[in-house]
Amino acid sequence: MKYKNILNRRTFLHGVGGAAVGFPFLDEMRIKSVYAQAAPPPERAINIFFGLGMQRDIQKYGYTPPAGWANPLEPLMPFEKKLAFLRGVNQIRADGNGNAHYDGSSGAFTGTKMKNKSTTGGASVDEALRRFAYPNGMPNGMFQSLSAGTWWRRSDSTTRYIHSRKPDGSIMNRPFETPKSLFNKIFGAQLPISNDPEPSREHALRTSVLDSLVDQYRFYQSDAGGLGRKSRAKLADHLDHIRALEAKVAASTPGVSAKRCEFSEEPENSRLPHGDPIDGDGTRLSGDGDGIDITVDELVGEYRLIAELYALAYACDSTRFGSLVFQSAGERIRLKGDYRYNNFSHQFDDRRIRGSGGSRGCSHEFWHAYSDGQENRQVRAHLHLMFREIGYFLGLLDAIIDENGGSILDNAMITISTESGDGRHRSAAFELEGVFHAISSAGGRLRVGNGGFIDVNDHATMVYNTMLRTYGVGSNGLLGDRAGDLDKLKA
Repeated sequence: MKYKNILNRRTFLHGVGGAAVGFPFLDEMRIKSVYAQAAPPPERAINIFFGLGMQRDIQKYGYTPPAGWANPLEPLMPFEKKLAFLRGVNQIRADGNGNAHYDGSSGAFTGTKMKNKSTTGGASVDEALRRFAYPNGMPNGMFQSLSAGTWWRRSDSTTRYIHSRKPDGSIMNRPFETPKSLFNKIFGAQLPISNDPEPSREHALRTSVLDSLVDQYRFYQSDAGGLGRKSRAKLADHLDHIRALEAKVAASTPGVSAKRCEFSEEPENSRLPHGDPIDGDGTRLSGDGDGIDITVDELVGEYRLIAELYALAYACDSTRFGSLVFQSAGERIRLKGDYRYNNFSHQFDDRRIRGSGGSRGCSHEFWHAYSDGQENRQVRAHLHLMFREIGYFLGLLDAIIDENGGSILDNAMITISTESGDGRHRSAAFELEGVFHAISSAGGRLRVGNGGFIDVNDHATMVYNTMLRTYGVGSNGLLGDRAGDLDKLKA
């Protein structure tokens, strides 16, 4: 006995001006049958990048550093049963420039040597899976890929902060670095739209995106809409969440009321500096020439809003592939402010502790001055904050439940990586060995939750290609070195 499938997973509310708001998953979206099994989730892949790296000396302690020392991985421990932490991932094949700020960030998610400072040696792992799973492109109404994040060090290399790449190594799309520009991308124009971060004025929606959906909302809340009581409440909560995010985006833009989302051709809407040039143009914030001064609240506030919007794009099924960045390779910020997580607290004050402004006062100098066997509290504290914010995004994904009952964190192929296994510029081999990685189970395909690190001791391309092969990707769709699998990663 089967019941009518009222809605499908790609159902959208469409408003005037082209705004499209996806439904959350509702019971009515699946074909109900006493014989039916839950539909498999769609293939998805997300690359999560954090800058500056994680020293092998820190990784060797795993989850238990010496007493009194901060454990940078603490914020990821709530997800230890859903992630595998990898040690000994080698990026030597990405060596080209001799500087991990370039080579390591280029090799992140590709495993290959860059062609130049704007072009990697090949596709990223998310794009390789996308092309295999959707060889004719994404379904109508869905972005091919979506990238976003919070970063300031861009200098002369896009490999520092753009981590979704085509097979020729060029960027898949320009990432969004402000909440408003990302919000506009998701809701500001009729889908599908181009990868241009600047929404067109022709599709500009001059009122709240939800104000134009009132009639459709009322329909689905009525008996005629065919939704049950639980689904009506879930839809109302979903739209309330979008409204709250819209208000936060508007509130972050001076002169824009919380009830309106004014769309502009200019993507810069943040109180923080963005856009080229940032690095070397400290006059816009700090006045001393290189890097920026930023507080913990400013950094975290902007990133979390971007992370919420980015997760919402996956909840609405507007996208299934892309990358999220929290600080670029070689990031140059001078962080200041209170930080707390459980029983760990720290007072950031990079400028004062470094005793300098400019680049010498930035946090990346702590990486260059790292001392083996020592506490290195500043590095540990900065890493702790980075992983807390990555954990915040993972928590958002874990709250989005697919048709099979698992979360996006459970079902998607998620890869977390960075630029370096050590920030001291001694040699390419010294920096590019032991680059930290973490991976999700990819729908049960990969081994996770093993209670500790997996010591891979092999090339990054072997990691990425093992992940891809579990989806059935053939040799023509793999990255770099196509030899062999790492059985220790498989479920």
